[in-house]
Amino acid sequence: MVAAPQLPHPEVPLSLTRAVSRLADESFDVAVIGGGISGVAIAYEAAARGLKVALLERGDFAAGTTTASTKLIHGGVRYLESYEFGLVREALRERRILLNMAPHLVNTVPFLIPHYVHDQVGLLKLHAGMFLYDVLSYDKNWKARGDKHVPWRKTLSKSGMLALEPGLRDDGLTGGAMYHDGQVPSPARLTIEFAKSAEAHGAAIANYCEVVGVQLEGGKVTALEVRDLREKRDLKLRAKVVVNAAGLWATRIMGLLQHEPSRKLAPSKGIHLITRPLLKDHAAVFTTKTNRKLMIIPWQGKSLIGTTDEFYKGNLERIRCTRDEVARMVAEVNEVLPSSKLQVEEVDRAYAGCRPLIAKEGVSSLDLSRHWEIVDHGNEGAGGVYSVVGGKLTTSRSVAMHVINRVEHHLGQRAPSPTQTMPIGGGDIGPLVDEVAALEKSHALPHDVANGLVHAYGSRASKVLAEQAQKPGALEKLRPDMPFVRAQVRHAVEREMAFRVSDVALRRMDLGNLGDHGAEGGKIVAAELQKLLGLSDSEREAQLAEYLDELSIDEA
Repeated sequence: MVAAPQLPHPEVPLSLTRAVSRLADESFDVAVIGGGISGVAIAYEAAARGLKVALLERGDFAAGTTTASTKLIHGGVRYLESYEFGLVREALRERRILLNMAPHLVNTVPFLIPHYVHDQVGLLKLHAGMFLYDVLSYDKNWKARGDKHVPWRKTLSKSGMLALEPGLRDDGLTGGAMYHDGQVPSPARLTIEFAKSAEAHGAAIANYCEVVGVQLEGGKVTALEVRDLREKRDLKLRAKVVVNAAGLWATRIMGLLQHEPSRKLAPSKGIHLITRPLLKDHAAVFTTKTNRKLMIIPWQGKSLIGTTDEFYKGNLERIRCTRDEVARMVAEVNEVLPSSKLQVEEVDRAYAGCRPLIAKEGVSSLDLSRHWEIVDHGNEGAGGVYSVVGGKLTTSRSVAMHVINRVEHHLGQRAPSPTQTMPIGGGDIGPLVDEVAALEKSHALPHDVANGLVHAYGSRASKVLAEQAQKPGALEKLRPDMPFVRAQVRHAVEREMAFRVSDVALRRMDLGNLGDHGAEGGKIVAAELQKLLGLSDSEREAQLAEYLDELSIDEA
């Protein structure tokens, strides 16, 4: 058994370079298809072990399920009801690791579970479940940073619940529980930092590159046929192993192997709303009259509300909320939290995505497992091709570790995974409050801007500003009510492989996700892109129209 060489931990650069020329000119150990959180985590894991890696994404990074999520790094309390203890334990372990790997991007949130007399789950069962959740996270604070400590659960009386959140409905309230879980306010930024860290270890990465063919010789993969959608050219990428991490589109890649896909996916649609803040300081998990779970979570000064879980048979290229779905969720909010008096008109952003769940005959979308699976296509005449299906945002690093174990076995080598102790992106940072205060002082920034920059770039925030600060208007806000500045647009284009308004406004920052009414911020982003990329007037307007469509709600 030959051990792969261990690379030093290089400093993660500011840049993420679109390495198309490398894709055509070099041969790789592993080619990863898919630039969502699973794909970039796999690329990072492989590169950190010394493998030569390429990653291809046919659109923009994190443009699918990754961004359209509930933005939680959590074990999944409700999975205890289906006895998926292994999945919960894995996720809780990964929550601890991610809080240490990316402390600027992952934080903790206090959750309340109010219990009412008519809830189907009894109060004793609720407390037993919370006890088990704590047991499964027994190592939650092992080597934890002081600012990332995860408190233990608390049992609360009715008066205790109302003292914490006076707006809760008190009619029928019997008590409840409080626990803490993880949140990643911007999953797209976590994805970008994984990609930068992979590149720092030598990975060649490119977005807007579509895999259109798989070349096989003697029942083994040898190359991928790739179409560069930006440069309008075709190229061949030579690789010994291919990992299909295309998420919702994984079966499309399987279809390129010229046989019936060995796994079927059951896309499950989930919608989310962003509104004014509805609770004081906590997230809360409610049970509706139809026995559905509804979460209201603090998110960047607003409330994030979610989610639904229904099979989806529509166009995977355009998944949108409908007006009826938004109205139903608003009605559910008013049912469980009457004090909110929420109106449909107050919804700042409504977004939808689909979970790529593994299909199982006769099982509802809600009951399908969130566990992941690695499919070895060697038995189907495609040796060296692996597909990753299912999974969760939280377990992406763990999945990557298992995938690369399989890849290394195929290649006849084995190196231990180093990633659980390595910070990613700007994760090598001190206490965040100190970093924010220092940045605020050194650049005379408003607190909200300094806070946003530190939580976006971590220890790299000052370098981002130093590079951009001398350019005209660099520290001007894009919108007066939001913490984003022009320097971030330029950084996204020049350093983070952003080419479209949506890339910048929805994934390099959360401008559009916070509610860009009138596309005021989007128009500024479009004007900046026109200057930086030399767009024509028609190209600028086409990109702005695409951005507005991503923000839109369908009639039906």
